[in-house]
Amino acid sequence: MEAPHLDVTIAQDDLQAGAIQVLSTIRPHWRVNTVVFKIFTDGITNNLIGCFNPECPSDVILVRVYGQNTDLLIDRKAETETIKVLQGVGFAPPLFATFNNGLAYQYIPGEVLTVETVCAPSVYPLIARKMAQLHKVKFHDSEPQPTLWAKIRKFISLVPIEYSPSEKHQRYVSLVAGGAEMLSRELEQLTTELSSLGSPVVFCHNDLLLANVIHQPGSVNFIDYEYAAYNYQAY
Repeated sequence: MEAPHLDVTIAQDDLQAGAIQVLSTIRPHWRVNTVVFKIFTDGITNNLIGCFNPECPSDVILVRVYGQNTDLLIDRKAETETIKVLQGVGFAPPLFATFNNGLAYQYIPGEVLTVETVCAPSVYPLIARKMAQLHKVKFHDSEPQPTLWAKIRKFISLVPIEYSPSEKHQRYVSLVAGGAEMLSRELEQLTTELSSLGSPVVFCHNDLLLANVIHQPGSVNFIDYEYAAYNYQAY
């Protein structure tokens, strides 16, 4: 069943109230006064709140609210379509609804990887196998193009001429002496050099931080497909 789109906008400073609005549609049988809410603080670009109903302990909902202005960096429509496709082939959890500034989906139980656990002999082969399976996912029949260069150009185009306050601008100048123009020149050089290497273009996660790998005994799952798209396999 197609996940509905709700005309709901959740305030960044009142996640619980917004989550209740979403739950009223996707879980109308839940008694709100019994639901336990937990705000997760590990996100970099988004706000996340978990919704747990003791009466339905296996049905935990995550409501993700997009960070302010993150739509400048991330194509949210493409993200939703990606999640739908990946859900169909078992790579993404069920999507229950989208709303004006976020989406709601099933929680995946497990433990987030750490720099220690990712090196465990019982874990890293699982990650390699899962990544190889993801690389085999096909989205369309046309010749896929890597998203790497276009995405970096997009990032560079968002670099302001001058940062405020002045201390921030001085730090930027000290780190990137030539500014956005220099970055653009370097990017074109990299594009020319690396595009000729012949690395296969496959479907990639593109943001596989440790926090985006969930481990259970004998298996791993990837989460947060905001940047997922075709890219060079080596990347």
